[in-house]
Amino acid sequence: MKLLFIIGCLALFLLFSGPEVVFNDYAWTWHFDNHFLHGHFFESMWGAIAIIGVIFAVIALGVFFTVGIIGIVCASLFVVGLALLISGVALFWPFILFGAVIWLLIAEKKPQSA
Repeated sequence: MKLLFIIGCLALFLLFSGPEVVFNDYAWTWHFDNHFLHGHFFESMWGAIAIIGVIFAVIALGVFFTVGIIGIVCASLFVVGLALLISGVALFWPFILFGAVIWLLIAEKKPQSA
């Protein structure tokens, strides 16, 4: 379970930071005694990015072999079901609230014993 939590956190991190890394034009600028050094941030990092990609691929294969096909399918179905539940509650919450209020108002009340 701890492993799946770590994988989920990494997936969320990559989901939110991935497009920013790809689409932004990062550049670095250094200032040394009236000399400016300027260059694009990722031009010198292609090797590191490739190594990190290989590491993530190896981690993904390790998770695949550890959890197995059935575990991955069950986890995927759980995530899809949870997403459908959350989207359904988000879509129908006014109706659920209205129904709960009506149910609470017309529910049979038990007499209180003294």
